[in-house]
Amino acid sequence: MDGLIVSQARDAFLKCPPALPQTTTVLDMVSRGEFEIATRGGASILQRPSSTEEERIDAHLGLASVALHQGRFPSALRHQEAAQALTKPNSPRHVQANIVHAWCVLLAGSLEDGSFHAAHSMFERAESIARNFGYASERAAAHVGLVDSMIGVGRHMEAVGLADQGIRKCIEFGHHDTIPALLTLRGTAMMDLGYRQPAIETLEVALELLQVRRRPVWEIRARLNLGTLFLYRSDEGDLKALEKILDILSEAECMALYNRAWPILVDIRGMMARACEELGDAGRAEIYRGSQAEAIEQGGRMHHLRRTFFEESRSGDERILVEKGLRVAKDLDPNPCIVFRQLRDGSGKPCDLQVVYRNPAAISLIQYEGHCYRLLSELEKVPHCAGFGEMLREASLGDASTDEVEVETAAGCRFFRRRALPSDDGAVMLMEDITALVLQVRSSSRLAKAKSEFLANMSHEIRTPLNGVLGLAHLMARSELDDQQRTWIQGVLASGDLLHRVISDVLDTAKIEGGKLELAHEPFSISAIIHETAALNEPAAREKGLDFCSYVDPSLQKLVLGDAPRLKQILGNLVSNAIRYTHRGNVRLTARPFAGRVRFAVEDTGNGIAEDRQERVFAAFETGGLPESGTGLGLAISRSLVGLMGGELQLRSRLGEGSAFTFELDFMPAQDVAPVFASANGPRMLNLRVLLVEDNDVNALVAIGHLERLGCTVARMVDGEEALRVAALDSDWDVVLMDVRLPGIDGLQATRLMRRVAGFEAMPVVAMTAGALTEEREACFTAGMNAYVSKPFRPQDLADTLGRLTNRNRVPAALLS
Repeated sequence: MDGLIVSQARDAFLKCPPALPQTTTVLDMVSRGEFEIATRGGASILQRPSSTEEERIDAHLGLASVALHQGRFPSALRHQEAAQALTKPNSPRHVQANIVHAWCVLLAGSLEDGSFHAAHSMFERAESIARNFGYASERAAAHVGLVDSMIGVGRHMEAVGLADQGIRKCIEFGHHDTIPALLTLRGTAMMDLGYRQPAIETLEVALELLQVRRRPVWEIRARLNLGTLFLYRSDEGDLKALEKILDILSEAECMALYNRAWPILVDIRGMMARACEELGDAGRAEIYRGSQAEAIEQGGRMHHLRRTFFEESRSGDERILVEKGLRVAKDLDPNPCIVFRQLRDGSGKPCDLQVVYRNPAAISLIQYEGHCYRLLSELEKVPHCAGFGEMLREASLGDASTDEVEVETAAGCRFFRRRALPSDDGAVMLMEDITALVLQVRSSSRLAKAKSEFLANMSHEIRTPLNGVLGLAHLMARSELDDQQRTWIQGVLASGDLLHRVISDVLDTAKIEGGKLELAHEPFSISAIIHETAALNEPAAREKGLDFCSYVDPSLQKLVLGDAPRLKQILGNLVSNAIRYTHRGNVRLTARPFAGRVRFAVEDTGNGIAEDRQERVFAAFETGGLPESGTGLGLAISRSLVGLMGGELQLRSRLGEGSAFTFELDFMPAQDVAPVFASANGPRMLNLRVLLVEDNDVNALVAIGHLERLGCTVARMVDGEEALRVAALDSDWDVVLMDVRLPGIDGLQATRLMRRVAGFEAMPVVAMTAGALTEEREACFTAGMNAYVSKPFRPQDLADTLGRLTNRNRVPAALLS
C-alpha cells in the first residue's frame, strides 16, 4: 500500500478542484444529491412527447440511480433497461447504462449467490470498453465500481491497490472528481483489513474533499465507516467519544433521510444505536433502535454496505442466523452449521462456548472423528477445527472472520470455507464445501499454465529457425542474382511470410481465448490503412486476372484513435480470402461513414457461400474442405477482433453471386495529435558500434549481415557471461542487441547485471526475441531493455528501432531492399 497516495490525492484535488457541471441533466442532479428534484425532472422528461432521445436516456439513467440508492432495485433495472435500449452500442451512454446495471447487480445481490462476482465482471467489461474508446469519465466511473465489487468479493488488499491505481490515474489526467469516491472505498477496504488508523486518515481526507465538491452518496458512506472506526477504538463510558461519533453520523443521517435512501439509513441509525449501547447511553440507544425500525418499515431491508455493527457482509439468511442463532439454524442445509452459546464463569467473564445446535451436515462431518463434542475447547482439537477456536471467541465478542481449510473426511479430502459469525449470545460456525471450486480453479490454473508454456516454447522453437530462413533469404535477395535465382528467392520469402502469418494466427487465437489480447489506442489514418491493405493485396489479384479496387470516403481523411495494426489485420484477412475464393470478376474494399460510425466492406464476385454454411465459416479451423483453403483461423480471428473493437462482422452471400463481409466501428477523433514522420534526408547509414549477444550461429549471421549493410561495426558474443566480461572492459558501444533465451545467464539477467556496469546505465538495449506472448515482452521491459525486435524481423523494423533509440535518422527503405 502506498502511504503517500492519500496526501498526493488531497494536494492535487485542492490545487485544482473539479468544476461544477455547466449542464443541469438528471444525472448531474443525482450526483449532487438532489434526488427529489432529479425524480421530478426525469419524470417530466419522460412524459413530454417533445423530449429528445438524449434527454430520455439521461432521464432513465438518473431515475435508475435514484432508485438504486433508495433500495428500489426492480425500478432501477427497468429504467436501466429502457436507457440501454435507446443507446448505440459502445457509445458513452451505453457504457453508462452498463455501469448502472452492474451497480444494480452489486447492491441487490450477495456474495453467496454469485452477484458480487458477476458485478465485478460487468464493471471490468465496462471499463475495458471505455478504455478502448477513450471515454475518460465512464472509465473512471467503472473503475469505482470495480473497486467496490472487489471489496464485495473479499479481496480487500487488491481493492486497496486498485483504488491507489485509480487515484494515480485521476491525478495524472486531471479527473479529480472521482478522487473522493476512490478514497472512501480505499478507507473501507483498509478498515476491513484491520488497518484502522490508516483507514481513518484516508476517510478524513475523503470527507474534507467532499466538503469542497459535494457528493452526498459518498459522503454518507465515508461518514458511516468513519463512525464505525471511531467506535472500534473507543472505551465503554467514553461519552465524549460517543458525541463525536454521533456528530459524524447525524450528518449522514440527515442526507440519507432527505433523499429517502432507506437502506443506508437503516445502517446509519443502527450504528448510532450500537454506539450508544457500547459506550453507555442506553436511553438514546433505544430511541435509535426505534428509528431504525421505522427506516426498515419504509423499505430499508436491502443493506448494501460491506460493514454494519462489526459484521461482515452476508446474505439475508446468514444475517438472521447471526441475530437469532438456534431458532433458524435448523433451516440451513446442506453445509455444516454449528451454533454456540457463550458460557461465563462465576465473575461473569467468558470462559468457553457450548454447542447448542448442529445441523445434520455438521454432525456427519464431526462424527467422522469418532466423538460428539459439546464444548469449543474440545471441538477445536479436531484437526480441521484447529485454530478456529480463537476465531469463534472473537466472533462471540462481535468480530467476524473467515478462512479456508483442507479437511480429511470419510469421503476423502475436501476443502471448506469456515466462517465465524457473531450472534446475540454466542457465535455461529458455518463451513461451506468449496471442494469443486478449489479443484476447478487448480485445474484451470494448471491448464492455463501448461498452455502458455506450450505456446511460448512453440513460438520460440519455430520462430528461431524461421528467422534464419527469412533473414538469409533477405540477404540473398540483395545480392547479385540472375532472374531465375531471384524468382526462387522470392518464392522462399513468400512461403516464409505465409508460415509466419500462420504462426501468428495460432498465437492470436490463443490470446483471444485466454482474454489476453489487448487493443492499442493510438492515432492513425483510416485512409492510409485502406490504401496499405490495397497495395499489399493488389499484386495477388492482378496475378489471378481480377479487377481490384478500393475506395475511402473523403470525410475519413482525419486521424482517429484505435488499433491500426489490428484493423489492418482484419481487412487483410477479408481481402486475401476474397481474392483466394474469387476466380473471375472483381474484389472491392471500401470505407464509408454510416450512422455515425465507419462501415468497412469487402465484396467479391466469387462463388458465394451456401446459407447453411455461412455461420460455420467463422468457426476456428473451419476450411470447408476447399483445396485453396488456409488454416481456417482468419475469419474466426477477424470476428473476435471486430467484437473487441465494439462491432460485429456480418456476412451476406448467395451461391453464384459472391459475398460481402461488412462491419461498423466507432472511432474517436485524434484531437491535437499530429503524425510523426521520420526524415529520409539524413545519413543513409547508421554507423553504429553494436554489441550483439546471440548464441544461434545462423541468427547471428543474419543480424550481422543486416547491420553491416547499415554501416555498423558488430562484435558478437555467444552468451550473457561473455557479454558481461566484454562490457566490464569496454563501454564504448552505441547499442546492445540481446537475444533473450541464452545458455547460462539469459538475456534478461544479463541486462539487469549490465545496467550496473559503468557506461551501460542508460545504453540502449534491444531484445531480439522469438517469443511473441505479451508476458515475454513485458519481461523484457521489466529487466531494463528499451525495445524489442520480434523474430523473424524485417530489416526495416530493425533499422527503424536502432535509429529511434540512437537518435539517428530513419534509414531509407531503398537501402534495405
